[in-house]
Amino acid sequence: MTKLGGAVAFAAVAAAGAVVRQVTLLLRRRRERAQRELPVAWNVALRDPIWSRASDAATVIAWGSGACAVVAAFGFVGVAVGMAATFGLLTFGMARVMGGWEARALTFTSDGLRVHFRRAELLVRWDNIDGVELTGAKHHLVEITVRSAEAVLASVHPRTARTLRQATYRLADRDGPIARIMFSDWTAGLAAATLARAIRDGAARGDRAATN
Repeated sequence: MTKLGGAVAFAAVAAAGAVVRQVTLLLRRRRERAQRELPVAWNVALRDPIWSRASDAATVIAWGSGACAVVAAFGFVGVAVGMAATFGLLTFGMARVMGGWEARALTFTSDGLRVHFRRAELLVRWDNIDGVELTGAKHHLVEITVRSAEAVLASVHPRTARTLRQATYRLADRDGPIARIMFSDWTAGLAAATLARAIRDGAARGDRAATN
């Protein structure tokens, strides 16, 4: 592969990644506006669409390929190919690791919020939720404070050493019995503000049911 050919090829991949990223961001904005007016569905597992999950990968591809294009333009085509392979492996590895630890789906039920992982699930009962906040620089994280971490761990199914480690990892910043569970933006295909609102509504509904 020539210097020019390598640079053009990597630049084309970078451009394609940038286009995919912009399209997914546009679709997410439209989806977020629609979610402001619609209630979140209950008793059905909510998942992030494939096109939405492609946004993060497209960002890495765009930046990585752009860097490879610059390196190839200076004549180091072999180095650029090696960089591309490294970026690809890192992207795949991160997706595998995060896919194992992050919530793959959420289900709003009368009992509470059911959180589905790759090989297990847990239940955060509505009466166990002490607060819901939007955090992060752009309020793109949802933080749930639970009164009893042990109650959450007791709900893990199936209950194995691996799934308990997975659930314990989710219970960040433990302070005695109190713990916090974090969800990133677009978990289960929901914008952070929509997810926080839906959890608050569920907790309020649970409180009303408990008093009746």
